[in-house]
Amino acid sequence: MAFKFLKTRRGYFLTLDAIVSMLLLLGIFLLVYSLDYQSIRMASGTKHLASDMLTVIDKQYGATVLANTTGVRTVVESMPLCASVALYNSSLSLIYAYPKQGCSSSQADVDVAYRSIVNDTGTSLVPYLLEGKVWSG
Repeated sequence: MAFKFLKTRRGYFLTLDAIVSMLLLLGIFLLVYSLDYQSIRMASGTKHLASDMLTVIDKQYGATVLANTTGVRTVVESMPLCASVALYNSSLSLIYAYPKQGCSSSQADVDVAYRSIVNDTGTSLVPYLLEGKVWSG
């Protein structure tokens, strides 16, 4: 008799299992889409922007970055977000720094990238350090 009852009620158990599975799947789906992916994407993207900015400066101006400050400023001004570039000598003394015009000086979430540049003077190799910062604001 007990087996006869389970045979007739089997469809209810499968339906209940499917409903619980669908509710669980819906809950996970809503949880995933409720996260703020824009800020996650932005945080990783600005780091790449800072690195890309320094790559462009290095590829276009290379060791002439000391003399070609106008070109460096042009690259900084063309950035889609707020940015700044600083050049340091081998003893990490600041040679120059160019922030993008019109950006706030409060740099809350700043992504920083560094790139080394070597200037061949003919008699020696002189290392320099480029620092690129990108932030939204």
